[in-house]
Amino acid sequence: MINKSLEKINISDIDFSIDDFRFCCGVQPDQLESSIAKYCVLVPPYLYHCSGNRNFAIVTGFRRLEIAKRLGLSLIHI
Repeated sequence: MINKSLEKINISDIDFSIDDFRFCCGVQPDQLESSIAKYCVLVPPYLYHCSGNRNFAIVTGFRRLEIAKRLGLSLIHI
């Protein structure tokens, strides 16, 4: 069994301008926004640490993170 604990990072440490892995975009689903507002982000996004700086780039979870940022969340578990 793999035992991996979640790490908290600041949303401000995520570089939203890097979208190399984004393959789908569109309207933000209202249900996702309602869920994040009520329960926070239940499925952690996958990020990678950009070499040479403190920022992270998004691999999966673009919409979840954009909604979390818009809702004013400051920390996210990865």
